[in-house]
Amino acid sequence: MVHQRDHADMAVVRTSATTPDGRRSMASAVETAYENAGIPVASILQIDDERLEINSAFDILIALLMILVLLLSLVGGLGLMGTMSLNVLERSREIGVMRAFGGSNRSVFRVVVLEGAAVGVMSWLLSLLLAIPLTRLFCDVIGHSFLDMTLTYRYSAAALSCGWGW
Repeated sequence: MVHQRDHADMAVVRTSATTPDGRRSMASAVETAYENAGIPVASILQIDDERLEINSAFDILIALLMILVLLLSLVGGLGLMGTMSLNVLERSREIGVMRAFGGSNRSVFRVVVLEGAAVGVMSWLLSLLLAIPLTRLFCDVIGHSFLDMTLTYRYSAAALSCGWGW
């Protein structure tokens, strides 16, 4: 719409300024130049402001997801605790036989802890298998819901170790 009167409603200005303050001063200089030329300026939008808005929206989403992660971890821990309690109750005879044949408290404790660790590792492996397709689906849903576009999917290898440094 260049060189046509009353057809443009937006001007996009690209600058080489590398700091937000430099971009703000450039925006005020452009606004002053337009007003001096008799062209009214309704508003100025800067990409820095847009990024702040998008980041704040995603920060809220991330905070909600972290709360969900904590709740799911709590529920998973309670489930494992309930399962282990039932296993110990069901195995009271086996534990009694172990104790009758000279098994120490330490050996009984070791059996219970190893069984709990085995259940935990199996659930972790199952969660890894389910996480890859579910995260991709979640990435697509969030991208289309909030931004009307497909987000770039990247599964974090560091997330596999749960932050344990493996």
